[in-house]
Amino acid sequence: MNIINIKRFLKLSSSMLILNFFLCGCTHLANDTKKGEEYYLEGKIYAKKGDIPINSIATISITQNKSVGEQEFTLLEYNISVKKSSHTIPFRVSLPKDATFLTRKLNISARIENNGDLIMMSDKIIPISYQSDEPLILTVDAS
Repeated sequence: MNIINIKRFLKLSSSMLILNFFLCGCTHLANDTKKGEEYYLEGKIYAKKGDIPINSIATISITQNKSVGEQEFTLLEYNISVKKSSHTIPFRVSLPKDATFLTRKLNISARIENNGDLIMMSDKIIPISYQSDEPLILTVDAS
């Protein structure tokens, strides 16, 4: 009878230990959200030739990585008003805190419009890496 009590105690203790680790993790995630932790992308839009004209609209598009043969799906777009003619435009855009959004494979690109006309666009679509410490550089060229 003593052996049965020891087995029951070990089983209960291990269950409590696992539950304790789980609950500690939940509390930590809730505290991070309460602190207002922000996810963002930071970088520059860089014009290959010439300056990006004043009064243009720079649009940064975040798209979901597509498989071969699938249509690209735009998730977010951010517009930046160009206040002065420049070769580069710095940006910092916030991303949703939604965990499902952050687990997707995402791409980023840019385009420049002036008076409703597309005048420059990204020469390539760049995959977003959440581990990279390097700022993003979105190169645009005349379209």
